[in-house]
Amino acid sequence: MARHSLVGASAMHRWANCTMSPSLIATLPPPLQNRSSRAAEEGSSAHRLADLGVQKIVELGDARRDVLDIPLVGTRIAQLVESRDWEVVGNNPFTGQPLAGESDVDLAGNVFVCDEEMEEGVRLYLENVIEAIEECTGEVSIRPETVCYPIFDDDRVFGTSDCVVFDHGSGNLWVLDFKYGRRLVSALGNPQALFYAAGAIEEFPTHGGATVKLVIVQPRGEFADGRRISDCEYSVAHTLAWVDDVLKVAVKATQVPALAEYKVGSWCEFCPAAGVCPLMQKEALRAAQEAFADDLETLKFEDIPDVELILPDPSDPTQLAAALKIGKVVKIWADRVQEMADHAAKTQAIPGFKLVRKVTRRQWADKDAVLGRLKDEGTYEGGVTVSPKSPAQMEKSGALSKEQVEELSVKPEGALTLAPESDRRKAVEPAIAAFSEIE
Repeated sequence: MARHSLVGASAMHRWANCTMSPSLIATLPPPLQNRSSRAAEEGSSAHRLADLGVQKIVELGDARRDVLDIPLVGTRIAQLVESRDWEVVGNNPFTGQPLAGESDVDLAGNVFVCDEEMEEGVRLYLENVIEAIEECTGEVSIRPETVCYPIFDDDRVFGTSDCVVFDHGSGNLWVLDFKYGRRLVSALGNPQALFYAAGAIEEFPTHGGATVKLVIVQPRGEFADGRRISDCEYSVAHTLAWVDDVLKVAVKATQVPALAEYKVGSWCEFCPAAGVCPLMQKEALRAAQEAFADDLETLKFEDIPDVELILPDPSDPTQLAAALKIGKVVKIWADRVQEMADHAAKTQAIPGFKLVRKVTRRQWADKDAVLGRLKDEGTYEGGVTVSPKSPAQMEKSGALSKEQVEELSVKPEGALTLAPESDRRKAVEPAIAAFSEIE
């Protein structure tokens, strides 16, 4: 899974479309961090399994293909409480060695369980890594997830490649990238893959006539040729020229405000600076001024659902297309503003709003203990791997009594969020209000 420095990220998203000045980056408030989603987090969990698999390939040597027979279904992956990195809960499925205990991970957050689809996807990626190794003619260097620096003597620009294979015999490189999402990503001219390739060139003793093969493995997609991988080949000289002509130019644009260029596009969806981006603010304000008939300054929050909107003509496809684009921009901008406001409200009051806890549902403290109780009640015989229904469903069905459900379940504390003052939930005081001033 790719991770980048701020300078690297601004260049990595879309060199041809968006650059950001360092002065803007320096003023980003704490909540503006790289965004995620459940789909992205599922990809991160699959990446963790894939990386462990590459490490096992290195360990196995000539018996590397044995890695494809190791069962992965049922493996749980969650975020570590401290670092927020994704880790296997329990033992490494490839080695059997312990990785993370249940107290080390956030079991209240997203916990992904490897199913047959994820297992097949990880194996497809590992098979392509093995094929790259088997194409080598001399000694082979294999790098699992590794930080790379594509610009010589500039450690501000870096990223983490999924896997790099180097053939010391020919000087050729393979740069493999694992994509578990469904949106197709082509390897042809792919700036992210070229970025990693340039970093590998800086590490290994290659030469200008050698080749760099970019391989993007996407098990949940299908390209025009029917394959689930996209690959292309460039010379090392071509890759280095791309660094000079494209990457360095983009990095320079992040350092000189006059060169900064802002363009709205699909890449804005995950940009951590969308809430303070000048172009996003301009587009959102323009859309609001055009769409709302009421005065936003005097509009009460609870009256927003009744605002009269100036909508596009439904019979005019051009107007509808323009309105859909505006709506997407406004939504992205509003989401980022909400994040900023939620963070700010922890230390200061926001007029007309209050800080409250999100509503949470009961969950089992220990599912094995629930199954044990069901065995005692004679409703579960064991022998088959199952997961108990939710506490509410179990109580409603009568499988467990209300007292038993209360004993075996917990209700996690909800995350903090902003709500209008009219919200029925009890307000949580900002942290600053808990302290009194002293001389």
